[in-house]
Amino acid sequence: MSNPNNNDPFFNQRKGSIHNVLSQGRLEARGLASSHDDSERASEGPSEGGGGLRNSGRRQGVPSLRNPTRPETPDQRALFNYSETQTTSRPGTAVSGPDDRPSRDFVDGPRRLNPIGRDDEGENGEPERPMTTTNTDPEWQAIKKVLIQLRSENLDSEVAKSLLDQLYAAVEHHEFSDPKYRKATLKYIAKYSDHKDPVLLLKLGRVTLKVAQGGETLLMMIKLLYKLSKNEKNDTKFHEEKLLEPVLHLNEAPPSDPELMFEVLLYSMGTLKNVSNTETTNQKELASLGGIQILSEWISLLRIRELEKAMATSVRPTSSKSSSKKSADRVTQFLVQVTVTLRNLAIYNGHKSHFLNSNAIPNLISLMDPADGNTYFQRYELMLNVSRILSKLTLFGDCRTKLLERNECLSHMLNLLKYYADHPQLIIRIAFVLGNITGTHNKARLSLVEDYRGLDLLIDLMSKYTKKLQELHGWKPSSDSESKEVPVHVVEAKKETEDVLVKVIRLIANLSITESIGVQISVRPEMKILSDLLANSSNDTGDELLLNLIGAITNLSFYSGESNVVLQNQLQISKLLVPFLIQDNEEAVIESARAFGNFSRSKPVRELMAQLKADEMAVLLLDHSNKEVVYNVCGVLMNLMADPASKHVLPAGDGVEKLLDVLNEAAEDKAAPNAVLASTVCKTLYNFSLDNGDDYFTAEQHLQLNDILLRITDPEHRLMKLASDADRENFLQVVGQFREVLQSPSGLVPLPAPK
Repeated sequence: MSNPNNNDPFFNQRKGSIHNVLSQGRLEARGLASSHDDSERASEGPSEGGGGLRNSGRRQGVPSLRNPTRPETPDQRALFNYSETQTTSRPGTAVSGPDDRPSRDFVDGPRRLNPIGRDDEGENGEPERPMTTTNTDPEWQAIKKVLIQLRSENLDSEVAKSLLDQLYAAVEHHEFSDPKYRKATLKYIAKYSDHKDPVLLLKLGRVTLKVAQGGETLLMMIKLLYKLSKNEKNDTKFHEEKLLEPVLHLNEAPPSDPELMFEVLLYSMGTLKNVSNTETTNQKELASLGGIQILSEWISLLRIRELEKAMATSVRPTSSKSSSKKSADRVTQFLVQVTVTLRNLAIYNGHKSHFLNSNAIPNLISLMDPADGNTYFQRYELMLNVSRILSKLTLFGDCRTKLLERNECLSHMLNLLKYYADHPQLIIRIAFVLGNITGTHNKARLSLVEDYRGLDLLIDLMSKYTKKLQELHGWKPSSDSESKEVPVHVVEAKKETEDVLVKVIRLIANLSITESIGVQISVRPEMKILSDLLANSSNDTGDELLLNLIGAITNLSFYSGESNVVLQNQLQISKLLVPFLIQDNEEAVIESARAFGNFSRSKPVRELMAQLKADEMAVLLLDHSNKEVVYNVCGVLMNLMADPASKHVLPAGDGVEKLLDVLNEAAEDKAAPNAVLASTVCKTLYNFSLDNGDDYFTAEQHLQLNDILLRITDPEHRLMKLASDADRENFLQVVGQFREVLQSPSGLVPLPAPK
């Protein structure tokens, strides 16, 4: 019996249209191109690409140049002998690289498929029987009524959209008792897949995903949705048409046909990745639907092995070796897209709990593990995406703690740094992740250096990329070159190389927070690189590199000893740092003041500061609006005031009055009284008063100081109530000794001046 649909114009035309759109030999996607070409819409091609991260800048809660913290500090030095013990960790920018957003394309081989709804033959190749009308089910009758209207010719698109909405409402909870009614439904709506209106196509997709139970009809529709997802303008429409949930749950379907189901997985994941690339609403909805948990399971080694096995049985290679390689390549292609989607979902801070409550972090660690025959760590694009996810998650303290529950992750990341030493983008991200972890976890610092012997590798990377940067800075156009401008590729290579150095130097600086490691690093001859890079910096040297250089120098200069390479070059470094004291960049001022807090313990440096008028600059900076600048400048002045030869600079610049104002403001700060700053001011004034005769304070200053100290040491004062026990005890100890100076200065024995 002939099928009445065989003469349907749709079936005669659709075969060609599907071939034109989807059988060109490549799958087109937004977001899965190689990171080497992060164009947002490459014309064709899934490859093992994943796109990149946005430049996320500094993140709240992680130590940074703009948000400095002092997580672990070496022991405090003797009272009133200031040195910068509060070494900082600095993340800099989260990760920079070429347009850190994924493209929307990936590559796949050709596969000729029937058009949507095309199923002229039943089992055994016999023609399908026409749909009968004996079904009296009222739900089916409602569906049929809408289908008949949809078959009308020249139907207005708005009317068609409304009818598709009605159809979805009718089929949403309908159980098709006979497969032929399911097929009939798909055939009746198939002609709309040639429509140009994306909203109509999305409504069609929602119905098709609900009705189709698998097969090529499902694959054709997910390909069509995938094509729509390439256009960012359609991102919000996927949310509005409620397509995210059905597409997400295609990833949970059982693999009855491994080859076909794999393609459904691939295209559905590509679709989710595209629509979550920039649209926050879609990111939030996917997370609320359990998307992070679902995707996290796909990157578990158990699921990966199952997928490998299924793919190995669906290919017909010439040898078992090529079979294994082909299946691994295709699985990698899928995993790359899963990890890009997870990276998109990691962008939104509110999803942190979803990652913590899933197996995402443990499974990401397992992907990096080279043990047990796992070769996925050798897949560059996949590891790049893993590092992108971790660079987002490790901005949060509880995620760093979760990561360190498997301490071997540090070994895996060191292995990646070694294996991909010539791939800057991966080094940038892995070093950033390690920098986040070591900024707050002493155990991680010790493990990296003592358990996994990572210090040599990091210093080698610093040396390697310093040499590369020097070569790039030495670039000159050839004699026959028409243009004297630096080529774009050279400029980009400089930026990328600088970014590697920013992240690696920051990591080394964070490691040096732990005293036993800091001493080791400080005596390494390669640390001369820090002062050399600072000396050879130019106008086009990035601020991040300069600030991380100064931060590393400051941390290492804390450790005294004749073998300390930084201290051996402290005069040269001090000359380079003086201009930073008067920069507009507050972070540069803070970092240079911290460095002088250590260097000013040396008499030759104090003499150099006087020659260069850096001591006068320090007094002027007491008026700075940034309290961290003021705090670090007080530390410098504390050391200067312990040297009789430097005391004159304070009264000459009205420094006593400035310090009294700082003391009063620190104690009366309405937001948060600062006992640490108040203590530092008192130590500076104490040192100034020693060996300075009887006229170190004027009568008015003496009365003002007594009044301030009496007021702020009252147990009921906010400073006393809000300060920590340690800060309160330290402050009261300083004030107690200082009062003795005010009462009987000649009877005190001065503390030794810094060496």
